[in-house]
Amino acid sequence: MKILFVTEKWCDGKPECGETNTYHNLFNTAAIAGHSYKNVFFDQYSRERNRKHIHQAIRDEAVGCDLVVFTPLNIEGSPMPESFAEIQGIKKAIVFWDSVGNPSKVNESIGYFDFGIVMDSTDTCKGHANDRKILYTFTPQDTDIYQDDGLERDIDICFVGSVKRREGRSNAINEARNAGLTVVVAGGQRENRLSVDEYARYLKRSKISLNCSHALGRVQMTGRAFESMHCGALLMESPNYHLGKYFVKGKDYVEFKSSGEFAQKAKALLENPLELSRIASAGNKKVVNNYNATTFWQGVEEKMASV
Repeated sequence: MKILFVTEKWCDGKPECGETNTYHNLFNTAAIAGHSYKNVFFDQYSRERNRKHIHQAIRDEAVGCDLVVFTPLNIEGSPMPESFAEIQGIKKAIVFWDSVGNPSKVNESIGYFDFGIVMDSTDTCKGHANDRKILYTFTPQDTDIYQDDGLERDIDICFVGSVKRREGRSNAINEARNAGLTVVVAGGQRENRLSVDEYARYLKRSKISLNCSHALGRVQMTGRAFESMHCGALLMESPNYHLGKYFVKGKDYVEFKSSGEFAQKAKALLENPLELSRIASAGNKKVVNNYNATTFWQGVEEKMASV
């Protein structure tokens, strides 16, 4: 399959934030799955050329492709979804990394595409007219980056990502530290920026990876859950029914319902390394075998064929 990705080149369209995660989540996984691709980077295009011409550039680059994949971004220079209606004879998909914040907008945008790809939810548009056009799936990972390299796990607990305006995350971290546990906190792309390799290395060195999916009043499935398991860390996750459709809590990962319970369960696991290793290994085996680049892109091809 030949794919045209119409995406940002840089995180948030800002060169100082480094390359977008779309490189390892979509471009690299497409290559791993045996597909060829090319790109139109709308943020780079708007900086270097007349952005009024980007729609023609997209149409020109789409010639000979089997699929056009658009990842919208709320920045200057990002094409509007309705502009893709002009592309005919080629299947078109729109990707939503953060769908649960505005399901009505998701439903509206999908109307200009053959289907949508939602990676943070299993039911964003249930009850909406275009729900049948959505592929609910997981965030695929580049396993050349996110894999268990057998590094020494010298970090007991880590959280990699932002804790700003994320009360659940900061509360869990503080509760664990108050219980005498060591928690390493490192930034993501935006906060105390790490490269993707540096980010992955924290997970590869960690026994436990903390993930709180309750943020800003909603629950969503994050890529961090899959990154953690691919790297072989034991995932500890706040209640998340989306994730529960992929993994079994208590077998593949450990759920906690409060900051206090997180500290209690993390301490018990660190004191029982065999149990910790058993759960971490089960999660790693399942994600590697079932939720990889090949199965993700197979799902995309199946959705293409059905719409």
